[in-house]
Amino acid sequence: MTNYIKALETSKPVAFGGFSELHIIDGKAVKVLEDGCYSDVLQECLLQKQAADAGLAPQVHNVFRKGDDVVVVMDAIDTKNFKHSEADNDDIAPTLLGELNDDEMLKGFKLYCKMLQAGIVHADYHTGNFFFGPNGKSLAIDFGIASQLGIATKTHLTRAVQFLLPCLQRLDLGYLADDLIASYQSGSKNAIRESLEFIAAEVA
Repeated sequence: MTNYIKALETSKPVAFGGFSELHIIDGKAVKVLEDGCYSDVLQECLLQKQAADAGLAPQVHNVFRKGDDVVVVMDAIDTKNFKHSEADNDDIAPTLLGELNDDEMLKGFKLYCKMLQAGIVHADYHTGNFFFGPNGKSLAIDFGIASQLGIATKTHLTRAVQFLLPCLQRLDLGYLADDLIASYQSGSKNAIRESLEFIAAEVA
Protein backbone atom coordinates (compact mmCIF):
# COMPACT_ATOMS: atom_id res chain seq x y z
CA MET A 1 0.00 0.00 0.00
CA THR A 2 2.78 2.42 0.99
CA ASN A 3 4.55 1.84 -2.34
CA TYR A 4 1.40 2.74 -4.28
CA ILE A 5 0.83 5.92 -2.26
CA LYS A 6 4.40 7.00 -2.95
CA ALA A 7 4.16 6.10 -6.65
CA LEU A 8 0.94 8.10 -7.04
CA GLU A 9 2.81 11.26 -6.04
CA THR A 10 4.73 11.22 -9.34
CA SER A 11 2.53 9.05 -11.58
CA LYS A 12 0.57 10.65 -14.42
CA PRO A 13 -2.98 9.39 -15.05
CA VAL A 14 -3.60 7.42 -18.26
CA ALA A 15 -7.36 8.02 -18.15
CA PHE A 16 -9.95 10.13 -16.34
CA GLY A 17 -13.55 9.56 -15.27
CA GLY A 18 -16.08 11.93 -13.76
CA PHE A 19 -14.59 11.69 -10.25
CA SER A 20 -11.72 9.32 -10.82
CA GLU A 21 -8.39 8.86 -12.52
CA LEU A 22 -6.57 5.73 -13.60
CA HIS A 23 -2.84 5.07 -13.27
CA ILE A 24 -0.72 2.12 -14.36
CA ILE A 25 1.83 1.32 -11.65
CA ASP A 26 3.99 -1.83 -11.57
CA GLY A 27 1.75 -3.48 -14.13
CA LYS A 28 -1.41 -2.90 -12.09
CA ALA A 29 -4.33 -0.56 -12.77
CA VAL A 30 -4.61 1.89 -9.88
CA LYS A 31 -7.92 3.77 -9.76
CA VAL A 32 -8.16 6.86 -7.55
CA LEU A 33 -11.72 7.88 -6.63
CA GLU A 34 -11.97 11.51 -5.52
CA ASP A 35 -13.81 11.89 -2.20
CA GLY A 36 -14.96 8.30 -2.57
CA CYS A 37 -17.19 6.60 -0.01
CA TYR A 38 -15.05 3.76 1.31
CA SER A 39 -17.95 1.41 2.09
CA ASP A 40 -19.52 1.98 -1.34
CA VAL A 41 -16.20 1.28 -3.07
CA LEU A 42 -15.77 -1.89 -1.01
CA GLN A 43 -19.20 -3.08 -2.14
CA GLU A 44 -18.32 -2.30 -5.75
CA CYS A 45 -15.06 -4.22 -5.43
CA LEU A 46 -16.81 -7.23 -3.90
CA LEU A 47 -19.05 -7.42 -6.97
CA GLN A 48 -16.07 -6.97 -9.29
CA LYS A 49 -14.21 -9.72 -7.42
CA GLN A 50 -17.22 -12.00 -7.85
CA ALA A 51 -17.12 -11.32 -11.58
CA ALA A 52 -13.33 -11.68 -11.67
CA ASP A 53 -13.50 -15.07 -9.94
CA ALA A 54 -15.73 -16.15 -12.85
CA GLY A 55 -13.17 -14.79 -15.34
CA LEU A 56 -15.37 -11.85 -16.37
CA ALA A 57 -13.54 -8.81 -14.91
CA PRO A 58 -10.09 -7.67 -13.78
CA GLN A 59 -9.20 -9.04 -10.34
CA VAL A 60 -9.13 -6.57 -7.43
CA HIS A 61 -6.06 -6.82 -5.19
CA ASN A 62 -6.35 -3.98 -2.68
CA VAL A 63 -8.60 -1.10 -1.56
CA PHE A 64 -7.36 1.65 0.74
CA ARG A 65 -7.84 5.28 1.71
CA LYS A 66 -5.52 8.07 0.63
CA GLY A 67 -6.66 11.18 2.44
CA ASP A 68 -10.23 11.84 1.29
CA ASP A 69 -9.77 9.59 -1.75
CA VAL A 70 -10.19 5.84 -2.12
CA VAL A 71 -7.66 3.85 -4.14
CA VAL A 72 -8.37 0.52 -5.84
CA VAL A 73 -5.54 -1.67 -7.14
CA MET A 74 -6.57 -4.23 -9.76
CA ASP A 75 -5.25 -6.15 -12.73
CA ALA A 76 -4.65 -3.94 -15.74
CA ILE A 77 -6.43 -4.69 -19.01
CA ASP A 78 -3.92 -5.34 -21.77
CA THR A 79 -5.16 -2.83 -24.31
CA LYS A 80 -2.83 -4.27 -26.96
CA ASN A 81 -4.92 -7.43 -26.92
CA PHE A 82 -8.26 -6.20 -25.61
CA LYS A 83 -10.39 -3.96 -27.79
CA HIS A 84 -12.43 -1.24 -26.12
CA SER A 85 -15.95 -1.18 -27.56
CA GLU A 86 -17.38 2.05 -28.90
CA ALA A 87 -20.72 3.06 -30.34
CA ASP A 88 -20.66 3.87 -34.05
CA ASN A 89 -22.29 7.25 -33.56
CA ASP A 90 -20.98 9.60 -30.89
CA ASP A 91 -24.36 11.32 -30.78
CA ILE A 92 -26.05 8.11 -29.61
CA ALA A 93 -26.16 7.32 -25.90
CA PRO A 94 -23.57 4.60 -25.29
CA THR A 95 -26.05 2.46 -23.38
CA LEU A 96 -27.76 1.72 -26.72
CA LEU A 97 -25.95 -1.49 -27.55
CA GLY A 98 -27.85 -1.53 -30.84
CA GLU A 99 -25.22 0.90 -32.15
CA LEU A 100 -22.58 -1.86 -32.05
CA ASN A 101 -21.89 -4.09 -35.03
CA ASP A 102 -23.24 -7.65 -34.90
CA ASP A 103 -19.97 -9.22 -33.71
CA GLU A 104 -19.49 -6.66 -30.93
CA MET A 105 -23.12 -7.00 -29.87
CA LEU A 106 -22.90 -10.79 -29.67
CA LYS A 107 -19.76 -10.61 -27.53
CA GLY A 108 -21.23 -7.96 -25.24
CA PHE A 109 -24.48 -9.93 -24.98
CA LYS A 110 -22.72 -13.16 -24.05
CA LEU A 111 -20.58 -11.40 -21.46
CA TYR A 112 -23.67 -9.88 -19.88
CA CYS A 113 -25.37 -13.28 -19.75
CA LYS A 114 -22.30 -14.81 -18.10
CA MET A 115 -22.44 -12.10 -15.44
CA LEU A 116 -26.11 -12.93 -14.84
CA GLN A 117 -25.12 -16.58 -14.45
CA ALA A 118 -22.51 -15.47 -11.92
CA GLY A 119 -25.32 -13.73 -10.00
CA ILE A 120 -24.53 -10.15 -10.97
CA VAL A 121 -26.72 -7.47 -12.55
CA HIS A 122 -24.48 -4.82 -14.12
CA ALA A 123 -26.74 -1.77 -14.31
CA ASP A 124 -24.26 0.51 -16.12
CA TYR A 125 -23.48 -1.71 -19.09
CA HIS A 126 -22.59 0.84 -21.73
CA THR A 127 -19.99 0.48 -24.45
CA GLY A 128 -17.25 2.04 -22.32
CA ASN A 129 -17.57 -0.63 -19.65
CA PHE A 130 -16.63 -3.80 -21.48
CA PHE A 131 -13.70 -4.97 -23.58
CA PHE A 132 -13.28 -7.67 -26.24
CA GLY A 133 -10.21 -9.84 -25.89
CA PRO A 134 -8.33 -12.61 -27.64
CA ASN A 135 -9.84 -16.09 -28.05
CA GLY A 136 -13.32 -14.68 -27.48
CA LYS A 137 -12.57 -13.56 -23.92
CA SER A 138 -14.31 -10.39 -22.77
CA LEU A 139 -14.10 -8.37 -19.56
CA ALA A 140 -16.42 -5.94 -17.81
CA ILE A 141 -15.40 -3.00 -15.63
CA ASP A 142 -17.04 -0.38 -13.37
CA PHE A 143 -19.33 -2.22 -10.96
CA GLY A 144 -20.34 0.96 -9.12
CA ILE A 145 -23.92 0.55 -10.36
CA ALA A 146 -24.35 -3.20 -10.00
CA SER A 147 -25.95 -5.60 -7.55
CA GLN A 148 -26.49 -9.22 -6.67
CA LEU A 149 -29.13 -10.70 -8.96
CA GLY A 150 -31.06 -12.22 -6.06
CA ILE A 151 -31.55 -8.87 -4.30
CA ALA A 152 -31.36 -6.46 -7.25
CA THR A 153 -33.66 -3.45 -7.18
CA LYS A 154 -36.34 -3.07 -9.79
CA THR A 155 -34.35 -0.18 -11.26
CA HIS A 156 -31.31 -2.41 -11.82
CA LEU A 157 -33.45 -5.20 -13.27
CA THR A 158 -35.18 -2.75 -15.59
CA ARG A 159 -31.83 -1.47 -16.83
CA ALA A 160 -30.83 -5.05 -17.59
CA VAL A 161 -33.96 -5.36 -19.72
CA GLN A 162 -33.03 -2.16 -21.57
CA PHE A 163 -29.53 -3.50 -22.34
CA LEU A 164 -30.69 -6.95 -23.44
CA LEU A 165 -33.70 -6.17 -25.62
CA PRO A 166 -31.75 -4.61 -28.54
CA CYS A 167 -29.39 -7.58 -28.46
CA LEU A 168 -32.17 -10.16 -28.51
CA GLN A 169 -33.95 -8.43 -31.38
CA ARG A 170 -30.77 -8.00 -33.46
CA LEU A 171 -29.62 -11.57 -32.84
CA ASP A 172 -32.94 -13.12 -33.95
CA LEU A 173 -33.83 -14.30 -30.47
CA GLY A 174 -37.30 -12.81 -30.60
CA TYR A 175 -38.88 -15.55 -28.50
CA LEU A 176 -36.62 -14.54 -25.63
CA ALA A 177 -37.39 -10.88 -26.23
CA ASP A 178 -41.12 -11.60 -26.04
CA ASP A 179 -40.70 -13.36 -22.69
CA LEU A 180 -38.56 -10.50 -21.35
CA ILE A 181 -41.07 -7.86 -22.46
CA ALA A 182 -43.93 -9.81 -20.85
CA SER A 183 -42.03 -10.06 -17.56
CA TYR A 184 -41.26 -6.34 -17.66
CA GLN A 185 -44.90 -5.44 -18.36
CA SER A 186 -46.01 -7.59 -15.42
CA GLY A 187 -44.24 -5.16 -13.08
CA SER A 188 -42.98 -8.06 -10.99
CA LYS A 189 -39.33 -8.08 -9.89
CA ASN A 190 -39.45 -11.86 -9.55
CA ALA A 191 -40.81 -12.27 -13.08
CA ILE A 192 -38.07 -10.06 -14.54
CA ARG A 193 -35.39 -11.87 -12.53
CA GLU A 194 -36.66 -15.27 -13.68
CA SER A 195 -36.72 -14.11 -17.30
CA LEU A 196 -33.15 -12.83 -17.04
CA GLU A 197 -32.03 -16.14 -15.52
CA PHE A 198 -33.80 -18.05 -18.30
CA ILE A 199 -32.11 -15.97 -21.02
CA ALA A 200 -28.69 -16.44 -19.42
CA ALA A 201 -29.18 -20.20 -19.27
CA GLU A 202 -30.40 -20.36 -22.89
CA VAL A 203 -27.40 -18.43 -24.17
CA ALA A 204 -24.94 -20.67 -22.32
